[in-house]
Amino acid sequence: MDFNHTEDRRLFADTIAKFLADNYDYMKRNEYAASQDGFSKDVWNQFAELGALAVLFDENAGGFAGQGFDIAVVFEELGKAIVVEPFLANLMAGRFIADLGDDEQET
Repeated sequence: MDFNHTEDRRLFADTIAKFLADNYDYMKRNEYAASQDGFSKDVWNQFAELGALAVLFDENAGGFAGQGFDIAVVFEELGKAIVVEPFLANLMAGRFIADLGDDEQET
């Protein structure tokens, strides 16, 4: 079994890492964590634009059919920056809806 990341995964990891390096320093992270929401909605929307949210879901749920390694790449970069945005909650809720929800709930 080959545990090396594909070129696409490495590029995606580099994209997330660069975004975080440019936009998510320790002081901002603390500011986001201390806010009423506990995270930055603006940063969350930027993660969505990067595809970091879609990679976590199957194509039939509107995602990029992320596999374990794809998800691992995202979470590895998020962990390095101690990101406070709700990725795990999003993944769990989205998976629940994708598996058990009706068509209206999935859109």
